[in-house]
Amino acid sequence: MRILHALHFFLPKHSGGTEIYTLRVARAQARAGHDVTLFFSEKIHSRADYELLRRTTEGLDCRVVVNNLLEPDFRATFANPRIEERFDEVVRECRPQVVHFQHLMLLSMGLVGRAKAAGASTVLTLQDFWLWCARMGQLLQPDGSICPGPTPERCSQCLATFPFTQKQGAEHAFRTLGMLRRAFGVDLSPLVERVRGWQPLLARRGNGAGAEKGRPIPQSQLRARAEATGRVVEAVDHVIAPSRMLLDRALDWGVPAGKISLLRYGVDLAPRAAARRYAPHGKVRFAFLGTPAPHKGVHVLIDAFRAAELERARPHGAELVIFGGSRTNPAYFADLKRRARGLPVRFAGAIDNAQVPDALEQVDALVVPSLWLENWPVSVQEARLARVPVVASRLGGLAEAVRDGVDGLLFEPGDVYALAAALRGLVDEPRRLGELAAAAEMPPPMHEHVAALDAIYARAGAAAGGPP
Repeated sequence: MRILHALHFFLPKHSGGTEIYTLRVARAQARAGHDVTLFFSEKIHSRADYELLRRTTEGLDCRVVVNNLLEPDFRATFANPRIEERFDEVVRECRPQVVHFQHLMLLSMGLVGRAKAAGASTVLTLQDFWLWCARMGQLLQPDGSICPGPTPERCSQCLATFPFTQKQGAEHAFRTLGMLRRAFGVDLSPLVERVRGWQPLLARRGNGAGAEKGRPIPQSQLRARAEATGRVVEAVDHVIAPSRMLLDRALDWGVPAGKISLLRYGVDLAPRAAARRYAPHGKVRFAFLGTPAPHKGVHVLIDAFRAAELERARPHGAELVIFGGSRTNPAYFADLKRRARGLPVRFAGAIDNAQVPDALEQVDALVVPSLWLENWPVSVQEARLARVPVVASRLGGLAEAVRDGVDGLLFEPGDVYALAAALRGLVDEPRRLGELAAAAEMPPPMHEHVAALDAIYARAGAAAGGPP
């Protein structure tokens, strides 16, 4: 079967949950004999917007459309004809029988209709709330609180200061980078991206649809976005939700019950041997694994670690390791280091996904203190495979993934003292670490997940009027 996966980002530049899941699925499908291609966007400041590149990543055939976010109009965030044209080129060349949309952010909602027009069956996995929430699909308001639901009035104000395009002057800077690359063969854009103080950060531009001062997005444009979402829901043959929470929201917001199904992520690693020692030297080792950002609640974890006074606990206390780098939010990362002064907290930096199993071998419990509605976090699955119990916020898909007191612990999101009590309980009774880990259900192996996807593709083909 010829399969095309479309998503916002991909490796090696981005390694979030959606990217890792897509990598694992695509590799498994290729091993099963399918012809697999990936289509995604990437910011490459030294190249022209909408240039289409071809590369091989992790052994997979990839088509990359350059999107430097230079469009000044909010509407380009959900309806971008230039990206649709590049997508058409890839579809004509690859002739996919199935297009599996993993994420449409930074692409265009119109891709679903384009794939249908080309005769492909279409499947969409809901990785977050982006179809309904233009603010990165996180359903978070500017103050960090969870949004009760999208409305034109609420979204207009919420997006008033949201950065959806580059600062003025960025296009000229990028053009200069392109000239240097063509003239001397030197691409400085990776360096530019690392130097956060120079990099033209995303900002609002005046265009009648909101400006640098933060004018609200016109409600007419938000209604147009909602209509585009409606066209996606109508056109797509089948929708997948990895969590019950996300499935229920999608039903509430208009996805027909007969068009959506629940399918947990699969994993392509074998579970660790059951026998392992917890707190081998008497010290319980807690860890955070992911992108340090405010909505991930890492500050809550560090504050809870201080409140629990774990360094005084018997017999040898506890330590905390933060696996994650500063690149995404340097100011927040600096604040985390300030909060951690004087505590046994180690900042281990960002790690590649291939290093995750080894990292989890070094810890006794994973803490996921998220403040947003996580879907079905990959990190929880990885912890399960490593026989590492999870302490998590009682929120979103985390509340489904962790059974409180059975295979992990849950606490109220943002509650420093509730998390401190959970951490202290594990330090006082480290035997519970093994008991919780032993009760955890292993995630489904990837070959079973791919078989389930094959069945969904067949169902999508039937809905489209023919075989995939």
